[in-house]
Amino acid sequence: MITGYDTVLSQPAVEIQLNENPYQRTGLGFEPYPATLVTAGLSLVTIVTPDAESHFSRGILDALRQALIGRANT
Repeated sequence: MITGYDTVLSQPAVEIQLNENPYQRTGLGFEPYPATLVTAGLSLVTIVTPDAESHFSRGILDALRQALIGRANT
């Protein structure tokens, strides 16, 4: 059992770390990386940007997060 599972799912989005490749690809190297789990609808979308901390990247990720949350709530 995951402690706090209900609390996590009550949030529209949760910051997580992916420790395993969610796409089950083999033969490619994998390093854990931070991700956002949009709990409303449980979406998994991968976006690769040149600089994760840039204004552009943050804007794209924030817009996608809001779109997925909005879509799941309709």
